[in-house]
Amino acid sequence: MDLSSKLKVLEEQRNLLLSWLKDAKTIDEMLKLRSEIQSIETDIETIKGRLNYIAFHTDFSEITINLSEKEESFKPAGFFEPLIEALKKLYEALIFSFFGLLIIVVFILPWGLAGFGIYKFISRRKSHK
Repeated sequence: MDLSSKLKVLEEQRNLLLSWLKDAKTIDEMLKLRSEIQSIETDIETIKGRLNYIAFHTDFSEITINLSEKEESFKPAGFFEPLIEALKKLYEALIFSFFGLLIIVVFILPWGLAGFGIYKFISRRKSHK
C-alpha cells in the first residue's frame, strides 16, 4: 500500500472515530476514542511529513548522464595499407568499366550493327543505279 492511499484510509478512520466520539455516552468511551484518534492523527502527521520529504527531494533531484563515443584505436598507416586501398579502388573501377562495356555490347552494338547494315544496303542500291 502506498503512502497516499494509507493516508486516505487513516483520515477516513479518524473521521469515523470523530463521529463516534460525538455519539459517546460515557467518559470512558470518550477517553478510549480520543486516545485512538490521537494515535491515528500521529500516524497521519508522520505520513504527511514523509510525503512532503519525498516531494521536496524529488523536486530537486538531478540526473546526470554522460555520453561518449567509442574511441577507435589509432593505427598508423604502414606502407601496404595505402597500396591495398588503391588496389581495392582499382578493382572497383575495373568492375564498373566491365559493366559499362557490357551495356554497350548488349544494348548499343545491335542497334549499331542494324544501322550499319541499313547504310550498306542503301549505299549498294545507290551504286547499282
